[in-house]
Amino acid sequence: MDDELTRLVDLEYNRFRDSYIKEIDDREDQLAAKSAALGGFGSGGFYSSIIKLHVEKTKALYQERIRIEKDLMLKKYGSLDVTRMEELKKTVRGIIAQEFRKLADNQRFKFTPTPFDYSKLIQERETLLANEADRDIEIEMGHEKIRLEEEKRKLYSHEHVNSLMEIFKLRDQVNLLFKEKFGFEIFELKQEGVFPEIATPCKNEEDFVRKILVLGNLVDWMDVDNLKAKINIELKGARSIKLLEEFLKENVGSFDPIIIQNLKDITELRNKKFPVHTEGEEIIRIMNRLGIKYPPNNWDLVWESVIKLYKESIEGLINLLKG
Repeated sequence: MDDELTRLVDLEYNRFRDSYIKEIDDREDQLAAKSAALGGFGSGGFYSSIIKLHVEKTKALYQERIRIEKDLMLKKYGSLDVTRMEELKKTVRGIIAQEFRKLADNQRFKFTPTPFDYSKLIQERETLLANEADRDIEIEMGHEKIRLEEEKRKLYSHEHVNSLMEIFKLRDQVNLLFKEKFGFEIFELKQEGVFPEIATPCKNEEDFVRKILVLGNLVDWMDVDNLKAKINIELKGARSIKLLEEFLKENVGSFDPIIIQNLKDITELRNKKFPVHTEGEEIIRIMNRLGIKYPPNNWDLVWESVIKLYKESIEGLINLLKG
């Protein structure tokens, strides 16, 4: 329980309640005066009007409590806390029970000249309103769930999430094949922060710079120690792609050069894309190869095209190792 939030909710709610109760009391006095003037004071119609007024008051009170809790939770947490919303049901039922106890103790009911027992009617109204309040909170929680799903769809598009899942499925296949043939898994995952970058759209150039850095890491994260151990020649200063290329030459034989070229293009984009470095002819060449005019006006299309390069390389490795 967040004591600071609870205190603020109580302050706002009590401010509203104090003002609203005074308004209801004034309306009840006016109703009594009007009924007395018309000779209807103490009639069944008068008492029904009093009950109706207090049902209206109680409903307004609990709805305002729900509104205040919801608004402050959204401001503080960005979403509705499920546990607190369940607690809110108890709070709201407490408000309803308190207000109906006051209604049952209303002095005007003590002097009714009719033998009619209003306590049963008051109890029925209380039960109905409590059930309605539970439903109102459930509706708020349902709307919040839909809102979060909508935000998730905007943030994580179906196509990009599928692309992420496909990439790691392909990486798993390559690792299984490497493990079976050479005794080690080629690809490593050193940080899980790559997931949201691949699963979200690329809105602008700044997004692309960040995403290409992440994808470049996926390319670099190979088991270089095992690659070096299984290569017959010494490659001083060689990094993952060069080591993989030499490893394939020595341990597999001929292979489609696109496997290595795609990975090189990805790292070129990472290493030479502004603001990492000043852009030049190499970037333009890669863009042309992707079928994209430089400078691009649709960065998400560029990102999707680069992702395809990566997947094409992984698929090439799978087909090579299966052959």
